[in-house]
Amino acid sequence: MDLAQLKDELWLDSPAADVLSFAAVVDTLVAVESALTLALADVDLVEFETAIAICEKYSVAAEALKVLGFAGAAEHQGGKSQGLLEQLAASLNAVAIESSAEAGALISNAAGSQDIADSTLMLLAKSALIETHQQLIGVVLSIMQFVHAYRKNPALQRNTDGTAAASTFGLKLASWLDGIVQATAQLTAVIDSLPSQLGGKAGNLAELTAATKNSGEAVQVANAFADRLELAPCAPWHANRAPILAITAVSSALASAFANIAHDVITLADPSIAELGEVVLDAEGNVIVGAEDGNIRARLAAASSLLMTTSQAAAIMTAAPRSVENYNTQWLATLDTLRLTLATASLGNSLIASLDVHVDAMGLNLIAAGHAATDVHAAEQIIDAILAGING
Repeated sequence: MDLAQLKDELWLDSPAADVLSFAAVVDTLVAVESALTLALADVDLVEFETAIAICEKYSVAAEALKVLGFAGAAEHQGGKSQGLLEQLAASLNAVAIESSAEAGALISNAAGSQDIADSTLMLLAKSALIETHQQLIGVVLSIMQFVHAYRKNPALQRNTDGTAAASTFGLKLASWLDGIVQATAQLTAVIDSLPSQLGGKAGNLAELTAATKNSGEAVQVANAFADRLELAPCAPWHANRAPILAITAVSSALASAFANIAHDVITLADPSIAELGEVVLDAEGNVIVGAEDGNIRARLAAASSLLMTTSQAAAIMTAAPRSVENYNTQWLATLDTLRLTLATASLGNSLIASLDVHVDAMGLNLIAAGHAATDVHAAEQIIDAILAGING
């Protein structure tokens, strides 16, 4: 299985299959175009009745566009994925012009293609990251339950240099928790800061200003557009890709936190150690007696690795020479990053929920290594400090 196939398998077997599907991309694009249309009506540049009628026709057109799928839409461009969003937006602009030539022309000219693409990406990101946040809450709650249950349980701390020392399983769990909580806080800040984009072709609202003869009204449209999308109002960021870098940074943080958990579980689940395992759960979360190990840990490790490389690639593209091709490649890489972010968080949630702790094996391994149970006081202080930071 190649990496592209593995990447598709991971996100299609997660909540991202619905949240970031082609149909979701089309629906989000319609939401952006509708927000622009209604924002123009908010500033009395388009009649509200006309705006509502156009938005209704957008929704009808969306159903036809969804049938294409990514592959079908790409075929219309000679097999290329570049410009996919521009093609879909052009289809909706044609719908607006057909409904009202005057209003349609204003809608088509009010936003540049990058405005629409960036705002669509930010709205998709918000949906995906909110769902990711929900998964992380599940991870945090599950790990906290384990911390309270095993905070004093003696266990070996195995170091990367091959040495081992007496510690507690609670401390290892708390270290997992710390990484996830820090990434979650970063994620929350990113969700709250995701911006809309509306500046026209040159980023200076020239098209709207020319239509309104009033730069104040043009800025009002941009603010109304952000409000309707429930995104942060922001100066046009065509050449400032900080919002993309914020997404890739938090995705990398999550990749690192979950990779740490996955590799720890892989190590401790090895038959030579056998301190951890996975129970297999049904759809209601009940243990399936006699079922084989689900091996979610290996999938989480793979997802974390792919997420790290994909997010870093998207970040690197922000420094690439500016071109239409590079921009569209960045857009698709960021979409892949969001898909893998949600898939990774979902796998992490599943792994922690199915974790099977073998306390007896921990004790036997400690004795076999020649270590007595350690004084847990210092470990408990570290755990309490981590928990205090979370509760604070």
